[in-house]
Amino acid sequence: MTTNNPSVSFIVPVYNAGGLLDKCVDSILTQTCGDFEVVLVDDGSTDGSGDKCDRFAENDSRVMVVHKKNAGVAAARFTGFSTSRAPWVSFVDADDYLAPEFLQKMLEAGKKHDADLVSCRYYNCKYGKAPTSATRVTGFLKRDGLDEVLKNKFLYDRNTRAAGIPIALWAKLIKREFVEPGLLAGQGLKWSEDSTGLFYMLQNIKSFCAIPDPLYFYVQHQGQVTKKYNFELWENQFEAYRRFKAIDTNNLIDEQLFIRYWIFVVRAITQKRMPKVLMGRAAFCKEMRKVEKLPSWKEFINSRMTTTLGWKEDVLFWLLRLRQYSLYYQFFVKRR
Repeated sequence: MTTNNPSVSFIVPVYNAGGLLDKCVDSILTQTCGDFEVVLVDDGSTDGSGDKCDRFAENDSRVMVVHKKNAGVAAARFTGFSTSRAPWVSFVDADDYLAPEFLQKMLEAGKKHDADLVSCRYYNCKYGKAPTSATRVTGFLKRDGLDEVLKNKFLYDRNTRAAGIPIALWAKLIKREFVEPGLLAGQGLKWSEDSTGLFYMLQNIKSFCAIPDPLYFYVQHQGQVTKKYNFELWENQFEAYRRFKAIDTNNLIDEQLFIRYWIFVVRAITQKRMPKVLMGRAAFCKEMRKVEKLPSWKEFINSRMTTTLGWKEDVLFWLLRLRQYSLYYQFFVKRR
């Protein structure tokens, strides 16, 4: 079925997606609302995913394929956006999939409220376990209401200990005019490019609608690049930290930004990712001595901690700030 003037462009960056790609694309093509196009961007896949994309295009005229050299997911999204035509854009990761009524419900909400950006809840499908969903912000918000959400729970909601709005570009429906500047805000980042871009969009839209339905299935699996560790991760994440601060001209998320980066970047890297790659205390301390030389690390760790999350978090923070890496490893890494 050909859609000459589609209402929605689904953009799917594809890199070595393997068997997960079939479920992803099938979930898009079987939406209860068929008013869309699909742009599959083969980002230099070497596992045959590019050939799969071509077969989807051969079998369904709504599918377009772009083949390009590998340049990362941010560049692939931008290529897909440049190829797309519709007034609404929705990003889907190649290892995730959609509920059949995703598009129908998201599009209805966007049109009903004349919202610039629509978000839904999502299921977290982790390592083959039963999917779970968490409560997030719901309802229609104009600019003032959205600013309140950004200020109080965008990156970190104390009640749920998670982001109030899913901070990825997926599980969203976005008016076209807001997409390109958002994608540009995340260009050059390998991690956090989507959350940086989303924050830029949320700072510039006039209205936002979050529906309560969990309609997106976020699939986590072993071996994902976002779960691995290398030194570049530090540089990238704190470059994203700087971009957040530059975008946040009204200082809405200062406190949340520090808390989120402390919990989901610093602690996650030092206590979950690094120990899987760097074996032993000596290797851990050596790596942290490299990290402490980064200007972005100094900027973060020397910033004033305006709030506390409890005595243990304070101890962790001060051990790193005072460069007591051996003690940090002994008591909070080795014993985990």
